[in-house]
Amino acid sequence: MARHYSTRDFFRQMPNALLARYFQARGLFGELDFAAMKETQPDELFAAWLLVPDGKRNEMDTEFRVIFELSCEKGFAAIRDEAHWHYIDQQKDPAAYTAFVEKLAALSNHFERAMLTFLDHNTFWKGASLFYHADTLPYWRKRKNLPHVPAAVDAASLQQLEGLIRTYFHQTDGRGNNCFVEPFRRGDLDYFFAYPEDYSQQAIEWVDGKFDRRPHNPAFEVIYVYSRKDGSLDLNFRGTHILLDVARGEVDMLQLHRGDGAVPRASQQRKCDEGAVAALDRALGRHQCDDVLHLFHGRPHLLPPGRAGCEVRWHGRQDGVVNVGTSKLKVTLPRLRDRVFAITTPPGFRANGDAGRD
Repeated sequence: MARHYSTRDFFRQMPNALLARYFQARGLFGELDFAAMKETQPDELFAAWLLVPDGKRNEMDTEFRVIFELSCEKGFAAIRDEAHWHYIDQQKDPAAYTAFVEKLAALSNHFERAMLTFLDHNTFWKGASLFYHADTLPYWRKRKNLPHVPAAVDAASLQQLEGLIRTYFHQTDGRGNNCFVEPFRRGDLDYFFAYPEDYSQQAIEWVDGKFDRRPHNPAFEVIYVYSRKDGSLDLNFRGTHILLDVARGEVDMLQLHRGDGAVPRASQQRKCDEGAVAALDRALGRHQCDDVLHLFHGRPHLLPPGRAGCEVRWHGRQDGVVNVGTSKLKVTLPRLRDRVFAITTPPGFRANGDAGRD
C-alpha cells in the first residue's frame, strides 16, 4: 500500500540530528537549535521551512520524498543490494560491506537508515532508488529461453540499444526521438533503465509565484531485467503493451468487435462495415508487426467509445479471442488441433491471464 507523504510528517519521523546535518550542508537554518528541539515536534523547523524560497524548497522536497520512499524494508534491501555491488563486486572488500550493513542495522528505524545513506553514502543512492522503484512496479512481462550469455553493457552496445528503442517508438508511435539507457548490476541481475522521449506536453505550474502553462518534453520509462543464470528477460513498460505474439503468415483476417458483435467502420461515424477487416489485415503486413493489438493502438478511430465491451479476434487455422478492457486483460485461446499453427501468448502470463513476474 502506498504511504502518504507530507513534509511535516517527514520532519516528525526523522531524528533532529540528521535533519540538522542535512540543512547545515545546504547553509540553512543555522539559527535553529536542533538539539534543543523536541523530537517528533518540528513546529519551529516547519515554520522556518515555509520561508525558504520556492525553488530551493521544491528541490529539497523532491529529495525528501525519495528518502521517505526508501524508508522501509524494501528500501533497505535496495540499499544493501547497491552497496554490495560497490563494496564486493567493485572494491572486493566484503569486510567494508559487512560493516556498512551492521552500522545501518543498528539504527532504530528505516528513516534513519535511508537518511544516513543519503548523507554519508550518496554514491549508493541513485542505484538504490532505482531498484526500489522497479520493485514497486506491477505488471511485469517475462521472456524465457534466452541464451545464457553476459549482458553487453559497453558504451557501443548501450548506444545500439538506445537506437533500437528510439527507432521502434518513433516509427510506431511518433515519439521517442531521443533515448537514454542506464545499466545497473544487482546481484546476478542486469537492470537497464531506458528513457525515450515522450510526446510534448503542456503542464500547469506555479513558478516563482506565477501561474502559467509551460510546454516540456517528458520521458517515459522502459525497464529490462536480464538474468543470465535463468536465461530470462523481464520487461516493464506502461503504455502500448505487446500483449500477444502472432507469427506473420498465420493470420488471414482481423476483426474488432463491439460488445454487440458489430465491426466498426474506419470512419468517425464508426458504423458497421466489414471493410475495416480487410484494412486491418493489410496493415499487418505493411507494418511488419507481430502484435495484433498494436494495430488498434495506432488507429484509435477504429475503437468504439468505451473499450470495456470490445474484443479483438484474429483468424488463422485456429480462432483466438482477446478481451480488451480498461483494467486487467484476459487471454483465452482455443483448443489447438494443429500445433503448427498455434497462436501463442508470451511467457509470463499466469493462468488467469494477468501478466506479471514469475
